[in-house]
Amino acid sequence: MKHQSDRFIQAVIFDMDGLLLDTERVLVMMIRKAAGKFGYTITGDLIRRCTGVSDDITKANFIQDFGTEVPLDEIFRCYGRYVADYFDKHGVPLKTGVPEILDALDVPGIPKAVATSTERASGESLLERTGLLHRFDALVFGDQVQRGKPEPDIFLRAASKLGVSPEYCLVLEDSENGIIAAVRAGMRPVLVPDQVQPRKEVLDLVFRSYSSLAGALTDLGVLLG
Repeated sequence: MKHQSDRFIQAVIFDMDGLLLDTERVLVMMIRKAAGKFGYTITGDLIRRCTGVSDDITKANFIQDFGTEVPLDEIFRCYGRYVADYFDKHGVPLKTGVPEILDALDVPGIPKAVATSTERASGESLLERTGLLHRFDALVFGDQVQRGKPEPDIFLRAASKLGVSPEYCLVLEDSENGIIAAVRAGMRPVLVPDQVQPRKEVLDLVFRSYSSLAGALTDLGVLLG
């Protein structure tokens, strides 16, 4: 399955929210607003555990913290409305350095994929609205795998769709759940943190860490091996 190349890294897999799109801060703000409407306070620890994971895992974390009586459906319907209204009003912003790093990877023809916990309908809409949808060779969404991050399934499926063995894949992630998933997939994990700084034990797993994609771009030769 190995993609032919003279580089060690032969494909790059990107997370979406908080990595390509500057949406994580909005999502955090809106889930806190929605939960607060029903009398629940979202802690930083809950945000950390829910960042980069599927809706099912997020809801399980809510039940763990608030009990089985928490009105999940009502909170998440309200959250969805808040998020949609915000993006309709303000647009969907890109993170700094996104076009530049994609352009740089296009030059040697390195395949690129998005592997996001966001469900397909929402994820495709966001990528379309930002002009990124057709910049990638493969897309894998959270509702297309049985197990979400921090399990490796989503990254392994992305590698399979690209036709590249996992050990030759570089993963760019902003969340600790994404970094753990990349490590479990046997890939090279690179951290570009967004709203939540991963714990030290997760930081110890990364190949490199950068404050922005622009920083990763300046080091692209090292990242690709």
